[in-house]
Amino acid sequence: TYWKKLRLPDPIDDDGDVSPAWRQVNAGVKSAVGVFYGDRVMVRRDNQHERTMIQYSAPLSTTAVDDKKKKDHPKQIADLYWDPNDWAEVDTIEGEGGGHFFVASGSGDAIRDMYPMGNYLVIAKRWSTHVLSGRSEQTWSQRPIGNQGVVGVGCLTECDGLVYGLSHSGTLWQTDGTSIREVPGYEKAREFIKERIDRLLQDRDATDEDDELWMPRIFEYDHKVWISLPDNLSGGTDDVTLVYDPSSETGSWWKLDL
Repeated sequence: TYWKKLRLPDPIDDDGDVSPAWRQVNAGVKSAVGVFYGDRVMVRRDNQHERTMIQYSAPLSTTAVDDKKKKDHPKQIADLYWDPNDWAEVDTIEGEGGGHFFVASGSGDAIRDMYPMGNYLVIAKRWSTHVLSGRSEQTWSQRPIGNQGVVGVGCLTECDGLVYGLSHSGTLWQTDGTSIREVPGYEKAREFIKERIDRLLQDRDATDEDDELWMPRIFEYDHKVWISLPDNLSGGTDDVTLVYDPSSETGSWWKLDL
């Protein structure tokens, strides 16, 4: 009853001319998770509740067709400035482009973190972890590697060739890109870590936004895995850092008042 049909003006190019070479491009992405992998920028698509989707750019160095010379020439993709063409879907005429893919598992289980690991891209959700292998759309292969995930952003790191993840259950796990296993001696600290995480997630776990709050972070230093654990029980005065030494066969842990 109230709708009115309008015709929008034709899009024009930099010269003010109407061009037939227009194509749909995914809009700019707002994201808390982004990595380089396979010479591309990979980001979790946070806007429009698409947090199970990864959007990727064109390769940072690719080739494109020179319209005047009608032959391929090198083209550098600007990775620090937004250019819609850098994220357009693949176009075989103008060279490799960008695109997107879903990481499907669980009902609405958002991607929490990503970490490049050689020929693998480790993609962790809350309840599962997946790897993407291959260097282009033609060779990419995605598969799940375990039912452990991570609690939030910044809960993946690499130490001596293995990627480590901290799950919402307080378990520290490791992967070589083929499977997941708990680290030796994980049970020594699991309950302590889980108690902290449970308090942080209280009344917040109903949404996907909780992984952008003040959550645990893990990182590698001096061939050890460090876990920064905040605590909201007493206004953050009991924040601690746990250190895990993977060189010990039974798993060595200690606590710092950092």
